[in-house]
Amino acid sequence: MKFRKVALIGCGLMGGSFALAARRAGWAPHIVGYSASASSRQKALSMGVIDVAVDSMAEAVTDADLVLLAVPVKATEACFKAIAPALNSNALLMESYAIIRGIFQQHNGPDLIALGGPGFRDFSRIAASDPVVWRDILSTNREQVLLQIRHFKEALKDFEHAIQNNDPQALEAMIRQASDLRFNWRMGANQTSEE
Repeated sequence: MKFRKVALIGCGLMGGSFALAARRAGWAPHIVGYSASASSRQKALSMGVIDVAVDSMAEAVTDADLVLLAVPVKATEACFKAIAPALNSNALLMESYAIIRGIFQQHNGPDLIALGGPGFRDFSRIAASDPVVWRDILSTNREQVLLQIRHFKEALKDFEHAIQNNDPQALEAMIRQASDLRFNWRMGANQTSEE
């Protein structure tokens, strides 16, 4: 996975952390950043978070194939309006806690966390970000979040039943299906079956 141009809208802690992780992973070789504050843009540039600082959101997203919005929830609508005219139709737009809470509620939670490797670190990165930001994101998108939680709970139940029933065939089938979906997934593309 590699993008030609990544646009970062909001060069603060959350956006900067994402950009640095993407750069380390090797899939964001060129990152263009915009923040409302010129000093924030320059700081991100001097720290190597971004490669280029620009003066407008539209300029940042032009020709970008990945756009990350890392702004306060209340600023999201204005950002969408500002970038829409310049946004590539094929660009992936991302706007980024239960697993961490579930682990730490266990009596040996800290020991379990210590076993986590790089995959767990990347997967759980959002849990280390600003709680107020994510409180607003979840409450603002209440209906969609609740819908996705219901789907996720159903998927977890299927795995739980297969494990409880000691059914390795069902377990393998579900894992294989997820693996195939992930392997064939392309960012920004609509997936349709050809079979």
